[in-house]
Amino acid sequence: IVRMTDPYVNKTITAALHYESLGWSVMPIRTNSKEPASKWKGYQKQRATSNQIRKWKSANVAIVTGDVSGGLVVRDFDDGDNGYLRWCKNHPELAKQLPVVKTSRGWHVYAMMAPGQRRITLADGELRANGDYVVAPPSIHPSGHVYKWEIPFNGDGDLPIVRLADFDLSDPQKKDPSAAATPPPSNVIEPAEPAEPAEPAETVETVETVDASGVSGCHSVATIIAAINATIPTRPGERERKLFELARRIRGVCGEALDPDELILIFDQWWIHAEPIVATKDYALGLAAFIRAYGNAKTAHGEKMKTILAQAMRSPSPQWVPKNSDAKTKALAALCRELQRANGSEPFYLSSQTAAELFDIPAMTVWRWMGLFEALKKIVAVERGKRGGGKATRYRYVASDL
Repeated sequence: IVRMTDPYVNKTITAALHYESLGWSVMPIRTNSKEPASKWKGYQKQRATSNQIRKWKSANVAIVTGDVSGGLVVRDFDDGDNGYLRWCKNHPELAKQLPVVKTSRGWHVYAMMAPGQRRITLADGELRANGDYVVAPPSIHPSGHVYKWEIPFNGDGDLPIVRLADFDLSDPQKKDPSAAATPPPSNVIEPAEPAEPAEPAETVETVETVDASGVSGCHSVATIIAAINATIPTRPGERERKLFELARRIRGVCGEALDPDELILIFDQWWIHAEPIVATKDYALGLAAFIRAYGNAKTAHGEKMKTILAQAMRSPSPQWVPKNSDAKTKALAALCRELQRANGSEPFYLSSQTAAELFDIPAMTVWRWMGLFEALKKIVAVERGKRGGGKATRYRYVASDL
């Protein structure tokens, strides 16, 4: 049995205060144990204060995962190094960014997810989320192993927001929570996107190799291939939107501004696979649209929206949302509020598909929830978008809690 000294308890309290400053719910764990020092249900709903933490006598500390900690999740790999190293190979960029703790049986990888995520039990561990916790550094396992940060998180910037796919997971029990929902009232104009579930997309031939020898400043050929494959149109009418998405993705994977010749190399690879699908077959018009989109793309794909979502998840959900609503419904309302704050007096754009990807829910669910918000007169659709038309609906948040 490892005997703890007062200095070690002080070290643990210092760590707990740091975690609390990050917006995470922490709780004391029994010395030489993984068990809570007291009933811990309350820590799932309300975070301990710094004054409460300073009074703790335990030498171990845990972080409560889930919504109470702003959407914190931890992928727990407990099969030694096997699962973790396999994940690192599949997601090398995320593996460099996400905080990691070495545990007695494997690894803990920390990230953020949209609210409402449930625990998922796996063959090689778990995804710890709502109603769960992880023992955190500098705690000592009953075996004597000291939990240690291998990649620490000091609070500079936001912890990356991920989806289940980023951990090579899917949720077989996930259902559309709005499947049985009452349709929006007849006096509410239904959003144009998506007016009905989209038809299954045709199988699209993907790029397997790219000659990137003339493209400078990019992380790897694989990142360029991934950007191209993710933006090949699936039906006519998507050219402008897909080219703008390609431009933003290239901004994210290439550290330096690219010159026209480099952009042509990338566009040519995209065009080989997109030309049979797009309605306008004019190469020059397509290239001009891509170069124009690259000039207009000021942020990398997904980064601005993820930053705003992180702020929405840290903020209390709007009080006007019905109290029995799903956690993700409340988060969507908070996202609308933060988008309006970010846009000042101007309306904000939000597509059902974008929000669906952020919250890992069906686009139809987003559409129904946005219809509810309109029925409650908390948002107003200023300009309707068109499905597949490359333009999202433009909203104004009119609730009084801006």
